[in-house]
Amino acid sequence: MLRCEWKALLLAPGLDVAGIRAIDQLGRYFATPIASRFFKVRAETLDDGSTRAHSTPVEGLSAANRLELLFASPDEGGTGTKATGGVLDLPTGDEPEDDGDRLLVETAMGPTASSPSAVWLILEVDADRWGGIPPLLDRILDWSREELEAGRVLGARFATKGGATMPGPEPPLAGDALMLCVEVNGVEREYGTLERYVGAFDQHERFGSVVRVTRAIEADVRMRRRRLLDSNGALARIARPRRTLWIPPIPPPLGVALERPDRPALKLSATRDPGPIAEYTCSLTKTQHIDPAEIAVLQALISNAEPLDGRHVAGVSVFFDDEETARREMRPLRDVGARVFVREGEHSREIVD
Repeated sequence: MLRCEWKALLLAPGLDVAGIRAIDQLGRYFATPIASRFFKVRAETLDDGSTRAHSTPVEGLSAANRLELLFASPDEGGTGTKATGGVLDLPTGDEPEDDGDRLLVETAMGPTASSPSAVWLILEVDADRWGGIPPLLDRILDWSREELEAGRVLGARFATKGGATMPGPEPPLAGDALMLCVEVNGVEREYGTLERYVGAFDQHERFGSVVRVTRAIEADVRMRRRRLLDSNGALARIARPRRTLWIPPIPPPLGVALERPDRPALKLSATRDPGPIAEYTCSLTKTQHIDPAEIAVLQALISNAEPLDGRHVAGVSVFFDDEETARREMRPLRDVGARVFVREGEHSREIVD
């Protein structure tokens, strides 16, 4: 089982209009719904002062702010009744199983009273029932294109759900997503230009003020993780300072085993006291980059999650032979707390932002 989630924020005048449209689209791109339920979702305050969403089943659409639709994959022989005449005419079923394929249409709460009316569309499916990641994403790309061309998409993302945590960078407007729809002005705030951002993805297409990007669409899980790590590594090098979250290695089964490169770019050259300070030398060609797995190892050293030769280090310094390479590679290194230097004869100079 490979659970996946497509989550889209769409402009819509209300849950009734969005629900009728979603039922039609679900039938065209996936399968006709076989059961539906209405819910009223409220924020519930817990004893510790925190809040959580609490949903209560209700009888009809007028009292609801969430519509839940259950559907079956083709090999399961699912059938149902489509919406007709603008009326949600579906059989009511029990609460769907956690591993069932379902679509949620939920009223979105805007950050301000003047925010446009919108809904969340949340599709939760088992990719294996739909032929794997590539065929599943083809359906979602077709669906999202319809919404993008209509100008209703405020944002969207598609990613696998659950499973072991992958170490490495999670840059802004990327994370673990295989497909994203993001506003161009948001991209420019985080990365300077749209061209730099889309260069880290396999494909991109612009729809007015929104750009859709895809990457790492692979059936093989190891290849998908490797390509996702490379893409995030490229984004981490061009993101604004300290905007990338680095996930430290977590031992299996909770985490994905860290695959280190056969020929690492970073080599431990000295350990200096007091501290100790671990010093690394970086050797790269103009087309090579430091593997994100190597930077994750440095992060573990700096955070004292891992010792070096039985000792916790007080810091890490990385030395380059030329300033151009140092500036190209420095953003991830500095984000995890390493200092970056360029050698100049017998001396060295620190590179800063």
